[in-house]
Amino acid sequence: MFQTPPNVVTGQHAGFASRFCAFATDLILINFALLFATAAVGMVLRYFNFGNIFFNRGGDEPTELANIIVRVVSAGVFLLTYFVYPIFFWVVLGQTPGKILMGLRVTSRDGQRIGVGRAFLRVIGYWISAIVFFLGFLWILFDAQRQGWHDKIASTYVIYYRPQRGRLGL
Repeated sequence: MFQTPPNVVTGQHAGFASRFCAFATDLILINFALLFATAAVGMVLRYFNFGNIFFNRGGDEPTELANIIVRVVSAGVFLLTYFVYPIFFWVVLGQTPGKILMGLRVTSRDGQRIGVGRAFLRVIGYWISAIVFFLGFLWILFDAQRQGWHDKIASTYVIYYRPQRGRLGL
C-alpha cells in the first residue's frame, strides 16, 4: 500500500552507545587476531631455530632478524585486519560481527549494502574521524541522522536491523 520513497533510508538511525559497543567488540576481535598472529610467528621462529639465526646463544633473546620478521608480519596482519576486516563484512553482510551483536547494519542512502569503494572510503573516514581527537565519532551525538564523519565521507548510514524470522521465530 504505502511505499517508502526512493533515496530514503528505512530503519531507525543507530545511536552513539550501540555503535560504540559494536566498534569496541570489533576492536577486541581485531586485536586478538593481531595477538594470535604475533604469538604464532614467535612460536614458528622458535621451532625453526636453525643455528641461532633467530635467537641469541642463550635461546631466550630474539635476534634483530627475528624482531624484524615479527614486526613485518604484525604490520601485515594489522593492515589486513584493520582494513580488510570491516570492508569484507560491510560488503558481504552489511555488518561486522560487532554490529551483528548490537543489531546494526551499514547501508547506503537507499538502504542497500555498500560496495567496496564506499566501504574503503568509510575505513579511510574512520581514520579521519579518529585523528582529530575522535571528534568525527563524537559527531554522531549531535548529527540529526546520527552520522559520523566517516559516514558523511562515504554517504553511509548505520541503522538498527534485526533479520526477519520465519513463522516459528527461527
